[in-house]
Amino acid sequence: MKKHIAALGALLVLFGVPAFAAPAAGTTPTIAGGTGIITTPSAYTIPDKHIDLGFWWVNPSTLALSGGFGITERLELAAGFELDDSNADPFLHGRLKYRFSGANNGQDAWAIGINFDLALGDDADSLNDPGSVGFAPYIANTFFISGFQFNWGVGYTFGLDSHINFFVGISRMILKNIIFIDADLSNFSHRFNMAGAGHAYGNIALRFSILDSKLNISAGLYDAFETSRQFGAGVSCRL
Repeated sequence: MKKHIAALGALLVLFGVPAFAAPAAGTTPTIAGGTGIITTPSAYTIPDKHIDLGFWWVNPSTLALSGGFGITERLELAAGFELDDSNADPFLHGRLKYRFSGANNGQDAWAIGINFDLALGDDADSLNDPGSVGFAPYIANTFFISGFQFNWGVGYTFGLDSHINFFVGISRMILKNIIFIDADLSNFSHRFNMAGAGHAYGNIALRFSILDSKLNISAGLYDAFETSRQFGAGVSCRL
């Protein structure tokens, strides 16, 4: 864990390059769905009656699809499907989040949410094996300091590997409203979305945002601070 904290500290130095002071627009869908940074949730929500769509590929063989809907200005519902053909069961993800304080984009905000993750496939009989299902309620806070967007939160995973969760995400605008650096660190992910106890996953990506932030293209390293790191890329849009 100390290695991961040190690596995140190094990211802060990297993120310290000159940039505009305006808040970062870290409201893109995560790999499993729902607003956030890479794999970790923010306290922001999809705007009322809007839709988020996302597609990711992580080397060598992971594909992820997600979709989300703003039920109200403060309540979002999202779902995702993650497939890996390298001896891993596919996962179905569900995300529900309610922002109870603050507003989207540029303001401090708080939200509560619950993540649902279901392992599918021959090796995961979810009806007979409670360990195939994971529920993770959490509370998240988003705030800004000197042009950095910070997300952090705590929660608890029931099922899969039951444990306390902690996560943090950082987004920094490099070129006004176009180029961002995103990073997160979490023990919150199974594979990329609900990790096992005792192991923290860190990810870092460069994100290009166009069409008034409605279309985002990302490329980066997943599990970036381990020898198992892999390159990945994704695209998401808001309708």
